[in-house]
Amino acid sequence: MTIGGTFRSVWRGTKRVLRWVAITLLMLVFVGVIGALLLLWPPVQTKVVHLVGHWASEQLGTEVRVGSVMISPRGEMVLGDVFIADLEGTL
Repeated sequence: MTIGGTFRSVWRGTKRVLRWVAITLLMLVFVGVIGALLLLWPPVQTKVVHLVGHWASEQLGTEVRVGSVMISPRGEMVLGDVFIADLEGTL
């Protein structure tokens, strides 16, 4: 095998690896963009808030409910009808 042949063989393998790395990165960006766009859709926002409320209830050891949420494209979040029970009753 010549030096030129070895170089071409290594370059071909490197191109394949770089192609797969680029495809993987593009897919991650695509999934991230789709996820961000889905978070702008009110039914998805509501489902996420219910999941977060359930998680918060488990972490705090008390009932936490969030009635609604509105997330803007700029990242602002407005929670509506928030309920957090304390150990003595409700606040």
